[in-house]
Formats: sequence, structure tokens, C-alpha cells
Amino acid sequence: MPHVFSRSLLGLALSLSLFTVAPGTHAASEDDDIPASVANAEALPADEASSVEELGVPSDVWERIRRGYAMPVLQSKLVDRWVDFYTKDPAYLRRMSERAGQYLYHIVEEIENRGMPTELALLPFVESAFQAEALSRAKAAGLWQFMPATGKAYDLAQNLWRDDRRDILESTRAALDYFEYLHGMFGDWHLALAAYNWGEGSVQRAIQRAKRRKQPTDYLHLKMPRETANYVPKLEAVKRIISNPSKYGITLPDVGNEPFFVTITKPRDIDIETAAELAGMPLEEFRRLNPSYKLPVIVASHNNVMLLPADKVDFFVDNLASWMDSGQPLSQWTTYRLQQGETLAQVAGRSGMTEDELRKVNGIPKGRRVLANSTLLVRSTGTEDQQDIAAELANAKLQLSPTTTWRRVTYRVRSGDTLSGIARRWRITMKSIVTANRLRSDRLRVGQRLVLTVPNVPRQAIASTQRSESSQHVIHRVRSGETLSTIASRYGVSISQLKMTNRIRTNLIRPGQRLRIPFGGADAVSDTKIYTVKAGDTLSTIASRYGVSVVRLKRANRLSGDSLRIGDRLEIPTQVAVSDAPKRVAKSRTHRVRSGESLYTIGKRYGVSVDRLKAANGLRRNTIRVGQELVIPARSSGTSASASGKVHRVRSGDTLSEIARRYGTTVSKLRSANGLTSNRLRIGQELKIP
Repeated sequence: MPHVFSRSLLGLALSLSLFTVAPGTHAASEDDDIPASVANAEALPADEASSVEELGVPSDVWERIRRGYAMPVLQSKLVDRWVDFYTKDPAYLRRMSERAGQYLYHIVEEIENRGMPTELALLPFVESAFQAEALSRAKAAGLWQFMPATGKAYDLAQNLWRDDRRDILESTRAALDYFEYLHGMFGDWHLALAAYNWGEGSVQRAIQRAKRRKQPTDYLHLKMPRETANYVPKLEAVKRIISNPSKYGITLPDVGNEPFFVTITKPRDIDIETAAELAGMPLEEFRRLNPSYKLPVIVASHNNVMLLPADKVDFFVDNLASWMDSGQPLSQWTTYRLQQGETLAQVAGRSGMTEDELRKVNGIPKGRRVLANSTLLVRSTGTEDQQDIAAELANAKLQLSPTTTWRRVTYRVRSGDTLSGIARRWRITMKSIVTANRLRSDRLRVGQRLVLTVPNVPRQAIASTQRSESSQHVIHRVRSGETLSTIASRYGVSISQLKMTNRIRTNLIRPGQRLRIPFGGADAVSDTKIYTVKAGDTLSTIASRYGVSVVRLKRANRLSGDSLRIGDRLEIPTQVAVSDAPKRVAKSRTHRVRSGESLYTIGKRYGVSVDRLKAANGLRRNTIRVGQELVIPARSSGTSASASGKVHRVRSGDTLSEIARRYGTTVSKLRSANGLTSNRLRIGQELKIP
């Protein structure tokens, strides 16, 4: 455990506890140049293994890391590729290692205290290149690259004042907590690493798929995205280089087996620039040890810990004493609550600031209004004694006026789509679609890909059918056995109206096809909720929470697989039927597949055909998996029952004679009961059994 000591100076108590830092490197963004497949290679040569002395204290942190290796050696050609990648640029590798030297000791201390493999101390090489202020395009931050939602799940504060995902101590604590959880879940460090990168739900589903196919479930054999397939090989490559740097012509910087930094606990607010000046450090160096602070002041009531290099502590204490003797305040900042009707320009003027400076300090984007009662950080103009910022204000949030941000999506045209319909659903103009895709007419073809620039607001549901002057239709999903004639009859419209509305030239339709139904006999009212994916969520748990099927959830969000990312926004479709038509459609049920069940046994249980089950669930094959949720289509209550109460749905190969023999009746009675003029049958046709 780190050494602890304390000092008292002029009423300012400084509690100093020694900690260590760990090195890290960054995996460059050339993942696309690495093949996704992972092939086995020869066993790791004997000289790759670190030569660990049995006795004696490690001379430096590198040796300490080598002695703590506990993960199985990964044998993959991808490892060799990444070794080549890193060793081609020794200068880059050295820069990463030098940055790591500030953090490695602390990381290794924490890992050893938990009895975990010391390879984990090298992971920031892959995640962030040991850049504590790193921020990815996906908004992952810090040495350990925590996403916002995962950070919150592991108690990493993210507010106006600080982002603990960048905090050296807190992010390391959270990362090791997460790894302990993942290793407990999978019992394998390589799978735990994959889950850290891909999500535990994704890895669990990949393992389940492999088990169903009777395939190996280890890291090398699981089917996973390219990034995850390269993730552990990158770490293994760094491990090889650290194990024997001279073999690869690499010279590691000296990282002594001793703490690089200490923590200083202070009871007063202090400006970051002031703290750096008192420590005799460039501001940039101070921020590398204290990257979590977002504003110019470190608030004592909010978090009163900062890090300093161990060799700067005495210098800091001496300068602090002189500073306080002079009567200068440690902080020149305070807070102000914006009043109703006030402008930022007015507040800035009273604080001796410009509006641009006020916006920059508080992270207020240009063009955004700050709402009343928001807490702003402003320069203190008073001559009275320093007043520290209260805890409740330190936790206050900045409230900004709403804004619209934009993103680019690719949309595949479906049957029945129109430019106006697509524009209405995505809340954009038809002109923007035409311009972005260089369309010469408003005609679209099924399967055509359109690039859309859309606002980050909930889009309308696909089946959104609220009656309005601009939307004169409802949506009907074609079921197996249905024809244009039966659909037109159900909704009280003509076949020609159906064909004109949907731009259909023939009478052919397919199960699953969406048809626009002109208003005339039925209406539907739909609503859509938006859910933001959190850590641990799966499609199954989300679907269960909102009472919808996984299939419906995937269709509403155009998902081709089961993978989810923390922060994803999902449409949760709900639908209430409101019908004025003479026929009512019964509600569908859902069935969760159990071990040993098949589509045939499930269909038999609910009295539906395999074809109807496949059509209702968008299945192309008869393969189903345990735990899968299936929509069980219901019969229309408008179908009059026969005297026997039995209805037979025609399957492939059925004939009237075979059906008659099965139910103990005659062909003539079947034809009479169903108004048949010939013996011809179609698959999916329902026959009354007399």
C-alpha cells in the first residue's frame, strides 16, 4: 500500500499520500488494414518469455510487470502483425512508454493488491496510448476509455466541474472493478478483455451461438467484430515487446519502482494555474496528472484531491507558505446564479470578462442560450476574504436552450416508400434528400440506398399512421395467404386504389410486405418511445421491459444483429388498433423458445402453420434458438367457423382428397363448405372442415 504522511501549514492542512503511475501505449487506428480472421500460429518462442529472477526486489516497474504475467499466451498471427506494427516505429513506442512512466507504478500497485494479472497495466497502451485526456469519436474518455454510461455505472462523476473518466485514481479503480466483474462472469481473461471492448452481452451471445453450433467458445474461435478480434492480439503484442525489448531493438525509458506522484488533500479552493505555479510546473504537465478538472478552479467541497510529482511536493509547500503570507487568494473564481431576464453579456461585464471568455470558461457553445437559475463560473471581483464554492453549487448543472444536432445515416428504400414519406419520418425536407443523392426524379426503387442528414431527435415510427390531411393512409403488413383482393375487402377499398397508392403494377404481393391503405374502413394509431441503451442491456431485456418482441424491436430499428452499444437510441414500438372495419384482427401472442422445440411443434401447439410462423417473424429458415421470442400470429375473428369448428390451413403438398381423408369427410363436402369450383388449392389458404 502507498505511504501516507501529512503536514500542517498556516492553517491549511495538506494530507499527502504516495501513489504510483503506470505506462501505457496506444494502438493506432489502422485496424482496417488488419484482417478480421484470427488464425493460429506457432507457439511463442522460448526466448519471448521474460526471464524472471526468483529472488530480489524488481529493479524497475517493467520488471515488476513481467513477474506478474498471469494470462495464457495468445498464439495468433495477428499478434505477430501487431508486434511488427509497434516495432516499426520505435520513437512512437518510446513516447507512449514515457507517458506511461507517470502512471504505471500506481496501476501496478492497485493490480497487485487485487491479485490480478499485471498484463492489465499495459492495456492503456491499446486503449489510449496512455494519454489521460484522450477522447475518442465515440466519446470514450481517459486512460481506460470509459464510455459515459459505463462510467456512470462505475461511479465516475461527469458534470460541469470534472470528468472522473479522466481521473487517474478513479478511472483505474473503476477499470479494475469492471475487470473483476467480467472475469467473474466468464472465468477467462481473454474473454473478459473482449467483453471490456465489445460488451458482456455481446460476448455472451457469441458464446451461446458457438455452443449451439457445437463450436469452440474460446477467444480465438468466437465470431466477433474486427476491432475486438484485434483487441487482445494488440495487448499480447505489447506484452511480448515489454518482455524482451532488446530483441526488437526497443529501449524502454527508466521507470523506477517507486511512486511518481503524490496526492494532496486541501480544504480550500485553488486555481489550476495557481497550483501549477506553486509546484513549479508547466500548466500542461500539471494537467497531465490532473486531467479530470474541466474548469479553471479545483473546488475543495466537490473534490479536494490533486496530484503532484513526488519531487515537487517540498517546492509546492514552500511556495504555498510564501503565497499565503502575502495575503493572495488561492482562487479568483466564484459562482453566480443567472437571474430571469439577464444576459451573458451583462454577467460578463460585471465580472470583468468578455462574453466570449465567459462562454469559453463554462463550455457554452456559440448561439446557445443559458436558461435562468443556471450556475455560472465567473471571476471574483470582491476584495473580501476568499469564499469557497459551496458543495450544492459545485454539483449544479448548466441549463442550456435546446438545440438540434445532425447526423448522417444510410437508408434502404422499402416497398411502398415515397420521398415525402421518408422525409416526414426522418423530419427532413424532400429537397434535402434529392440534393444529397442527386436524384433526377421522385421515383424510388426497392433496395435503393439513400444518404440522409437527419436531426438527433426521435424519428417517426415506420407504422406511424395518425390521420391527417398530409397522411391519408394506414400501413398493413402482408401475411401469408393474403391477396390484394382480401386486403381491399378487409379495409373497404378497391384493388385499383391499393395498386395506385403503392405503385404496384401487378397483383403479386409477398408476406411481410408493407402496403399503404387509403383511409376508408380502418385506422391505426401508433406511438413510439425512445430508449437509450445502458450497460448490461440486451435486446431481450429491453423487449421484455416494454412488452414487445425482439423481432419487432429489431425491425423498428433496422437491426441486422443482436449487438447493442451503450448510448444507442432505440425506438420502442407500441400500437393500439382502432378499427371501424367489419372484421377485427385478434392480437398476436409471443412465445419464448424452449429446449427441444421446433417451428413445427410450436405451430402445432398454437394451431398455426410453419409458414405463418416464419412470415410473422421474418424467418428465412426453420432454425430457431433457445430463448428466442416468436410472434404467434392470431386468426382473424371475422372468419366464420364451420359446424365442426375446425379450420385447416393448406400446406405445401396438400390435396383436397388428403385433407378430406384426414378429417373424415369427403371432397365434395369440402368444396361445398368452402365455395370451391375446382380442386386447386394455394399454400396458406384456410379451409373450413364440415
